[in-house]
Amino acid sequence: MEAGSAHKVLTVRDPEPEGVRAVTLIEVDGRHAEGVIRRLSGLPEIRALHTTNGRWDIVAEIEAPTLGAFDALLRTIRQIDG
Repeated sequence: MEAGSAHKVLTVRDPEPEGVRAVTLIEVDGRHAEGVIRRLSGLPEIRALHTTNGRWDIVAEIEAPTLGAFDALLRTIRQIDG
């Protein structure tokens, strides 16, 4: 994602956690939406993608086995152009 792009992460804790689950809200430059969705869809940690209106363009449900893997996924998402 380009400088100035934004996203927000909300985490959910289970009583008996098995990895990290979260919902992240992603802002996309309109002309890049299809490419961003295609790239996100190829990430195995992405469980679901939803498009929306308003400040955020994509809602991504994600799941990673560890906090380190979750952090790596967020870095990958931030590097997507658009």
